[in-house]
Amino acid sequence: MAGWQLDKLADNPKKQVEDDSGSDSDDEDVPFACLICRKHYTDPVVTRCGHYYCSACAIKRFARTPKCLACGAPTGGIFNRADKIIEKVEKKRKDKQDKEDTVNNNDVEIEIEGLDTNGREEAYAESNSSD
Repeated sequence: MAGWQLDKLADNPKKQVEDDSGSDSDDEDVPFACLICRKHYTDPVVTRCGHYYCSACAIKRFARTPKCLACGAPTGGIFNRADKIIEKVEKKRKDKQDKEDTVNNNDVEIEIEGLDTNGREEAYAESNSSD
């Protein structure tokens, strides 16, 4: 982008990348880890060009160079909260917790054919007495 284009973009904040957290079709576009530290996001942010980083990683990167690591576009030091990733992480965490709760709350008895747990001693005694 040329300088005049950046100025125009800065003057019109509505054209900045907005994080549409309601769109499930974009889930494939969201990486699962920060491109800088290559770990799961901590306090995720999104750049104006639409790339995701950890907040601390983005700030450290901006201190060295004002360009986006992924595409090289100038970030201008503007990092918005990445609601899409935060929502995705919370949903995964909730789903995992629900799954664990379901597993822990199931009181399913497993019955093995031919094994009578209630009358096991009687059956054993009867089989030994007939010998």
